[in-house]
Amino acid sequence: MTDNELYKNCLQDIICILNEIALDEKKDVEKFRLKGKKTGDPLYEYFKGRSVAYFEVLDRICNELEAFNINSKEVGMDIDPEKELEEIPDDWTPDIRKEFENYLKGKEIQSIQ
Repeated sequence: MTDNELYKNCLQDIICILNEIALDEKKDVEKFRLKGKKTGDPLYEYFKGRSVAYFEVLDRICNELEAFNINSKEVGMDIDPEKELEEIPDDWTPDIRKEFENYLKGKEIQSIQ
């Protein structure tokens, strides 16, 4: 096995594992929603945050694959992380949403400097 094949296999395994975890976390969010849990409930927020984080990591990986002209399907990226993120319930109140957007803007400014 060449080094390139080894790296590709390793990347495929990592992406597969992250895909599985992300989809499981998303299912947990839906379970809590079906039980009537929502914004403000600590467990709901915990699972929602984990779900969003995994899909954001996968989205970053997709961006890197694209930057290196690597076909994401060839390394096991079977989902569209952006689409999955859009399907996670956005039930934040306007105040929480604004606070989060301001936080992200601050992060963008720091990364530019």
